[in-house]
Amino acid sequence: MNEELIEILSQYLAVRDLFYNSWLTPALFISKKGNRLAIRTMEDNLKKILLQTDFHAPFNVTCHTLRHSMASHLNDKDVDILVIQSILGHLSARSTEPYIHPSQDRIRKAMEKLPGVKFLKELLGKGELNLRLQSSRRSCYGGVGKPFRTKRE
Repeated sequence: MNEELIEILSQYLAVRDLFYNSWLTPALFISKKGNRLAIRTMEDNLKKILLQTDFHAPFNVTCHTLRHSMASHLNDKDVDILVIQSILGHLSARSTEPYIHPSQDRIRKAMEKLPGVKFLKELLGKGELNLRLQSSRRSCYGGVGKPFRTKRE
């Protein structure tokens, strides 16, 4: 969390206890009646906030997408899935799995640990193996843009 967010949460927590029936729920955000804040209220508030700012994202920002992003970032930071499960409020780790998407960097690092990939990297490094990448226009069977045909055809 950055300093600005810490300050905002600190100010909120200083007045949260003044809300009606605030002691009845452990939820961080509560309504003026002291109940857990409903998801629809959270979504409406987020939409209003985003409309007031100059924030633009290449995807639709919702409470749900923020939840997915948080879970994926925690996963990328090697936070245990049981901890992520607890943060998301899931009863089962299986419920948490769809929220976790590994980054391309994490996938690459995992692939680099495979013995076959390590061996190929070693051969490439020594110059004992030369790989040429085909252009997307070439068929992997030799002809330029020609479909592969079996000998029977």
